Amino acid sequence: CMGYIFFRLTSDIEKLPFPLAPVDAAGTLALVEGESGEHSWRWTVFSSGAMVGVAFGAINILVPTITGVIFAKPVMLLPLPWLELTPLTQKLLPAVAFGAVLELGLIIVGMVLPFWAVMGTAAAILATMFLNPVLYKLGVLHTWQPGMDTINTIYANSIDFWFSAGLGVTFGLALVSIISTVISYRRVKRERMEASLTHPDQVGTSPFSIKGLPPGRGDFNIFYAMGLYVVCSLLILGLCSVLLPTFFKSYAWLLALMVFIYNPMISYVSARILAIAGQSIDVPFVREGMIIFSGYKGVDIWMAPIPVTNYGAQAQHFRTMELVGVSFWSVVKAQVFTLPLILLVSFLFWSYVWRSAPIPSSLFPYAQKTWELNARNSILMFTSTTGEEGAQTMFQKAWHLDYLGYGAGACVVVFTLMSWMRLPTMAVYGFVRGMGGIPHAFVLEVLGALIARFYLHKRFGKQQFLRAVPVLLAGYFTGTGLIGMLGAAFALIANSVSKGVF
Repeated sequence: CMGYIFFRLTSDIEKLPFPLAPVDAAGTLALVEGESGEHSWRWTVFSSGAMVGVAFGAINILVPTITGVIFAKPVMLLPLPWLELTPLTQKLLPAVAFGAVLELGLIIVGMVLPFWAVMGTAAAILATMFLNPVLYKLGVLHTWQPGMDTINTIYANSIDFWFSAGLGVTFGLALVSIISTVISYRRVKRERMEASLTHPDQVGTSPFSIKGLPPGRGDFNIFYAMGLYVVCSLLILGLCSVLLPTFFKSYAWLLALMVFIYNPMISYVSARILAIAGQSIDVPFVREGMIIFSGYKGVDIWMAPIPVTNYGAQAQHFRTMELVGVSFWSVVKAQVFTLPLILLVSFLFWSYVWRSAPIPSSLFPYAQKTWELNARNSILMFTSTTGEEGAQTMFQKAWHLDYLGYGAGACVVVFTLMSWMRLPTMAVYGFVRGMGGIPHAFVLEVLGALIARFYLHKRFGKQQFLRAVPVLLAGYFTGTGLIGMLGAAFALIANSVSKGVF
């Protein structure tokens, strides 16, 4: 409901393009549009990508899955989930997590994503590789020890510096994004006023009116969507009152403020930023900050459905549906049908997978690698409401207000300078994406972006390549998805047979 509301507010009135929506829709559009001659090359590119996905999926997905069922330990032709190089580079780059996810699809993703956003991520990787050794020499990253792998390196650096600095960078980005949104909104409003004076017949209709909207799109009265949002929000607030009666009794007004003031505001800002720059924006630490500063003690509050949500990205989803010609009512009907079915089947599937093998274990290599980092990060936040009086918690050790200020200030300065010099501000969003985190998945993305920019654009023509590569990516993920389902089916059948009672 909120996604449709902000689609109407940001798309119908101001005709904002949602630049990533065409990318999302490109694979589908490529197969349904064009003349007969175009159908030929589009299907050729799609099927080629599918076959590449099938071939790579057989190596990277099917072989480990099948051998994991047959043998005590799966056979991995490529290291999963990533190639670990941190212990090998620690003498040259102390306190730096380094490696690469060997996934062919990441190269194609790098070709599809905006070039300067990927370059911003590359700059973040290089900046992290430069800053971490310096911070280690200065004694800031004092928790890191030689011999640590990626997971322990990331967590140690997060405790010492990047938890606070990363929040600061995100706060700075949220600040400049909100300011740029206000400036953009005022400019668009001024242009609309000028257009209304010179061409009064071309002024768009009100977003609250269904008249003048494209026929057949499936639009409905925006007040119905608002009413459904209010009803659903009240149900969530009622659930919170049942699960957390003590917290709800003291802070019901704060929850209502989040639902009816903050959520709509940040969703609108995020939808506009997504339409202007192709990047969603969110104010970090809102839910966590509300919990921490409330003074509530206990870990149960972290499991409660606190209603703090950003619906801005759903506006892009409706724009994608419009591009591929799907009626909005068809989307609603599909969700009404599939949601109960997904819930039922998912619980059955999760229960079966949970009983098939220990988690984490070698049969689930990604979970085996990352569960510890995820658990540590969760516990880090939980300790902010579970610490004893007078004792320093893990959260207090990781919280450094000065580092947060440094991160926010650096982000604001860089964004301002790039805007003043008319450089692509998209790079700032990419920079935030890659700063201080696990860089392994970004290495091949950067490689793909460079290959596309400096070779493939010249080889095939920029426009033609940009039209074809999303189709190639859609085909690739279709192929890997089919192989993944084949491997999952084999594993489920094998476990059923091996554990059956005869």
